[in-house]
Amino acid sequence: MNLLNQMKPIKLIGDFLFKKRKQKSLQTSPLALALAACGGVSENNSISSSSTSPSLKILALHGGGETPASFKGQDGVVSLMNNLYEFEFVFADAPLNNVWMQNPPSGKGQPTTDPNWAGNSIAYLDDLVSQQGPFVGILGYSQGAAFIPVYLANTSSKFDIALMYNGYLPSTHQGLMETINSVAPLQIPAMIFSGEYDYGFNAMAQDLANMFTNPHYIRSLVAGHHLPLEGDPVFSQILNFIITNTSSSASTFLGSMSVEDAVNVESSVDDKPNFLTLKEPPHEGELIFYKEESNASTTDDFDYVILNTRQGEITIHIEDDTSSAPALNFRMGLDLLQSDDVTSKKQYSISFSSTNSEDNSYSKSYSGYDWLDADSISTSENVVSNKQIIIKDEEIKNLNLDTHYDYINFGILLDNIFVMDDFLIVDAIT
Repeated sequence: MNLLNQMKPIKLIGDFLFKKRKQKSLQTSPLALALAACGGVSENNSISSSSTSPSLKILALHGGGETPASFKGQDGVVSLMNNLYEFEFVFADAPLNNVWMQNPPSGKGQPTTDPNWAGNSIAYLDDLVSQQGPFVGILGYSQGAAFIPVYLANTSSKFDIALMYNGYLPSTHQGLMETINSVAPLQIPAMIFSGEYDYGFNAMAQDLANMFTNPHYIRSLVAGHHLPLEGDPVFSQILNFIITNTSSSASTFLGSMSVEDAVNVESSVDDKPNFLTLKEPPHEGELIFYKEESNASTTDDFDYVILNTRQGEITIHIEDDTSSAPALNFRMGLDLLQSDDVTSKKQYSISFSSTNSEDNSYSKSYSGYDWLDADSISTSENVVSNKQIIIKDEEIKNLNLDTHYDYINFGILLDNIFVMDDFLIVDAIT
């Protein structure tokens, strides 16, 4: 059986390349320049990113299943903060199970109808805004972005701008949607971002944008399910949107600050550019398996495997939520491969199943799989950002995709570290 016979043609994502960061000072910030151009700063005093506490605050909502710390560490968030040092980013913490909206109890096929379904999250944000506000902006990523119209439709809190990255409308919650529709279109200046390689999510971005008056819709041709990095051509557009729509508030807070001595901490390009390297056309024999989980334990868990039978190579990416397996074991495996320790065991497994490994009825341990010695198992460059393990072996070239099963399972065995994850075959991308 030809590996590609049963697969539908969809565009291919490429390899992630990220850059290192270095500090560079004595740069005039984009916001300071914008304010100087419109007469919003004086020439009497000075501001320093290290000595002055910013008064311009942006409330940031993490993705489902994330934590404030993990979201703050995302490369795109770091890029944004490095270029907007006058702004203080306050990272909110979803009050229940790291999600802003609990999934419907009976599954997404039976949406909730309660308009107060997200009442705990709304009350939490109201309290946070009351205690730490005012905020000039509200920012959300993934489920955090989906929650922004929910919150704006249910609160009296005011923001200058709303920034939504890789978001969607909460269509599985009819009660919440009825409230949003009752006040739409929302009048706040809104930026909606999507990535060309954010499969599934990018198709939902326009519906989210339609909930706002004159939304600024930005689509990156190189991004996946993440905030854009500094090397992304659309990055400057986002900065311009933020600066332009907060300049009046900024001039109020920064009216006594000088542009001349302003300090901006920003990154410099000292190695590879931080954007996707695209492959056009897709290589023969290459498939991508991916999943976006949305259950109580792995909400918004974005994982993928690139299976290249022509090259005899497998590239595995598991999202950096280290609270549970397989992500925890995956991170341990990355650390082991990057250390000076010599691993005595480098094995992999490929198998097929009709049962999801996260089902309670699934009981396989590592001993239940057939393990093969790999020619090599390594990590990609800049593993802290990239989070990829690469398996190379001649036997991979002989693999036939068994479409009689629902799932394909990929596993790694490194000494005493065991990683296994499964992917729906019908979701494969060629």
